[in-house]
Amino acid sequence: MQIDPELARRQRWFMFNLVGYAPTPEQEAMHFSDLDDPSIIEKWVSGGEQSGKSKSASMELMSRIPEGLIWWLVGMDYFNCRKEFEYCWEVAHESSLFISGSLPAEGQCSMTLAGGITLKTVSLKDLTKIGHESPNGVLVCEAAQVKQEAITRLRTRVTGAGGWIQCSGTLEGSLGWYARSLEEYKTFNQFGAKSFFIPSWTNPHWYPMGYDDPKIQAALAKLQPDVFNERFAGMPVKSSRIVIKWFDPEIHVGLYEFDPELPVDIAIDPGGSHKSGAYSILAIQERDDIVYAVDEVYTRGLVTEDIIEHCQTKPWWEKVQAGVIDIAARQHNTAAPSKMPSDWDIWFQKTGLNLTCSKVDQGAGIDRIGSYLKMDQVARKPHLLVNYRCKGLICECAGGNPPEGFSEMGAWLRHKDTEKPIDKDNHSVKAMYYYLVNRHGFVNADVVLAGTVSHNSMM
Repeated sequence: MQIDPELARRQRWFMFNLVGYAPTPEQEAMHFSDLDDPSIIEKWVSGGEQSGKSKSASMELMSRIPEGLIWWLVGMDYFNCRKEFEYCWEVAHESSLFISGSLPAEGQCSMTLAGGITLKTVSLKDLTKIGHESPNGVLVCEAAQVKQEAITRLRTRVTGAGGWIQCSGTLEGSLGWYARSLEEYKTFNQFGAKSFFIPSWTNPHWYPMGYDDPKIQAALAKLQPDVFNERFAGMPVKSSRIVIKWFDPEIHVGLYEFDPELPVDIAIDPGGSHKSGAYSILAIQERDDIVYAVDEVYTRGLVTEDIIEHCQTKPWWEKVQAGVIDIAARQHNTAAPSKMPSDWDIWFQKTGLNLTCSKVDQGAGIDRIGSYLKMDQVARKPHLLVNYRCKGLICECAGGNPPEGFSEMGAWLRHKDTEKPIDKDNHSVKAMYYYLVNRHGFVNADVVLAGTVSHNSMM
């Protein structure tokens, strides 16, 4: 639905003032973000305890009712969205918009406002019962408790009406899909989503002295930093077990599309087409000393020939000039009745590419990718940037959700006892460090590992 930004801004402030709602600066930034940036159609809000997230979420919905007729408040069950509905119920009466409604002790709540506007609560316990309505807006309450596939279903529901979604909640740990989404939506993404973090101490009603309030300082003294940051700052906390710890989606992820004026190199990790593996290909370009991962093929269940054919349909394929692959790809399948060609052979036969491959010690590879992710203190930017489409690489680096079809996947982690990297969820990361080492050498150019060549001889 097309709206006039200035008219919408006045309407929202009118509703706020009408019922005496004074948003904090953090809440105000969230409420008007879509008017400042029309690409935002989803707001993902993580609030600390007593941050006022339920009230601000309800006021977000009520301030936007002139923009549509059908509004949903959604939760894993009816109870989880009741508090927000009760806030809306109060605002509807205070603003004289209320016409009729039902507020039972249990079950679905609903109301009709002036102009035929309807609001109702929706339980996600059975996704098949959502119905065929196309709501103008959906408020997802206690979103961390909602299943990820429910968000996909809700996205299809609002599409018909050009509607919006707001997900609001408190973190239930920092390794789940909700925390990953908050990380991913800090920056550009295909959903038009934007993350907002509202700490507890920004609510003057509970914490009049802000961060210096004695209650906040007491919690800070008693709780572990990670627990405090999750429960009171509303911020996902990265696990200490994450291998690629330098990655930050706000810094490293953006809209970095293929540039047809530049050559392309491909980096390949044939990590396996079996259930727990992935075959990863990164399309990489370089400009002004910055490495750009512009696209990614991340798949399983396909033979190498099919994967190559898929790559050849990509707009960047005609610009591919070279590539690098895991050294294991040179090995033939000696277990077959007759010796089968290796992955390296198949790529050469099908594309003519003489893929570079050399043994890269895992620790050296991690150091190399870390050196490109770290901020250049002179240029004030990193030397590795990632297009938002490279979801496998982003997820492995703990920057977002996994690619479609890889719901069980997470960040590349270290073993909790040995602290050694687990050989799982690391296929695009390995492809990237194969590329960086083969193109730019090791972090320490004087170190030459078995099966590799030195930095100087690579340049």
